Amino acid sequence: MPVHEVRESECLDSIAFLYGLFPESVWTHPENQPLRAVRETGYQLVPGDLLFIPEIRLRQHECVTGQRHRFRRRGVPAKLRLRLLDIEGNPRQDAAYVLQIDPGLEFEGVTTPDGVLEQFIPPDAVSGRIAVEAPDFEPDEVEIIELSLSQLRPDSLVLGVQQRLHNLGFLAPPLSGVLDETTGDALRRFQRFRNLAESGAIDSDTLSALRRDFHSR
Repeated sequence: MPVHEVRESECLDSIAFLYGLFPESVWTHPENQPLRAVRETGYQLVPGDLLFIPEIRLRQHECVTGQRHRFRRRGVPAKLRLRLLDIEGNPRQDAAYVLQIDPGLEFEGVTTPDGVLEQFIPPDAVSGRIAVEAPDFEPDEVEIIELSLSQLRPDSLVLGVQQRLHNLGFLAPPLSGVLDETTGDALRRFQRFRNLAESGAIDSDTLSALRRDFHSR
């Protein structure tokens, strides 16, 4: 079976979907252990990573002839899960939103009391856009949040840290992938927000706090 070289805008879900496999079947295969050793999850792949693609295993089911049967493929679609917070870090609960995924797909909903938005989307989706009610905006105005799907880098890379700072509202694009002055200022703002030493560096305390905030449920 092939070894797939990860390209920009690809993730574990989209690659597994391409080959007709479950994401966990690809990621947990023994041949991918070296990649698992350097990537925290299969959803933080980097362009150029090599992912082994196992063979598809056929399954047989006995069915009564002359009747109609429905078979459903598991693992499709993927689930998008976001938690929306206000400037003080509080959940944006019960906020009405409109979610657009790639051209042609649109969903409406309301965030949970924890500020969570969940929606099933195609595994190979690459972009999205959220129009959500914002308490600090004028009536009938909405905040627009642009989404770049399948492009999150590991937080061991400067670009991965920048992406998390951007998603949390501390850093505006463009994201350079370099620990420059703008990124240092964003780090200091985040450190001040979390009552950490304002070093402007990616130290262990800052990285731990960033991981807690970014992965909060």
